[in-house]
Amino acid sequence: MTQKDVTDPVPTGSIQFIEYAQPGLKAGDYQISVVQTIESRESNKIPQSTFSTTSRFSVFGERFALNPIDIHAVFPPEGSLGEYSATLPHIILKRSALPWQRSPNHVSETPPPWLALLLFDEAEAPAPRIVAAQDLKQQDAGRFPQLKLEREQQAEDKVVIIEATRQLLEPILPSLADLALLAHVRRGTTAQGTPEGNDLAVVIGNRLPKQGGISVVHLVSL
Repeated sequence: MTQKDVTDPVPTGSIQFIEYAQPGLKAGDYQISVVQTIESRESNKIPQSTFSTTSRFSVFGERFALNPIDIHAVFPPEGSLGEYSATLPHIILKRSALPWQRSPNHVSETPPPWLALLLFDEAEAPAPRIVAAQDLKQQDAGRFPQLKLEREQQAEDKVVIIEATRQLLEPILPSLADLALLAHVRRGTTAQGTPEGNDLAVVIGNRLPKQGGISVVHLVSL
């Protein structure tokens, strides 16, 4: 291995910031129906006939957990010490459409991302715990929203949850309008304008760490 000459010119290029990357189909169950009618111009030769068929299929997507290999980087790094009070935490994902493969409201044509970063000060940070998906279906005194499992999901699937009081969450939970501003896609290009590397999705927190304190950040599903 030879040492790079420090006088070598630094490669030039640029980074594009793209508002969102919509998947071709969002995760969920689908049904497609096709009807075909045939007839002859001379009705006495081929009687008019109608044929139809219906097929159902599912688009599988992350819902309760992310594969660690889909995470490109996080900032600040876990367990690190430094002056981060002027830096919003963020996570970079290798799959550019991942934050938009689901929707928190199921209404908007270009819905906000279904993922959000929530920052808690150490003293207020909720402790994560693991439950089965079926436990989220129990409607335990209204603690959890009604949950309907999709085809590839099982009642025994494990889900990591955090619980916080309404008083704690209301000031830090992003609104639907804010969510659209807290995620984007980064695309690198060379000096010639050709793409360089893969598009990356970035999800940003909306709360700064407290100076001189310890903060905990959770990536949550909305």
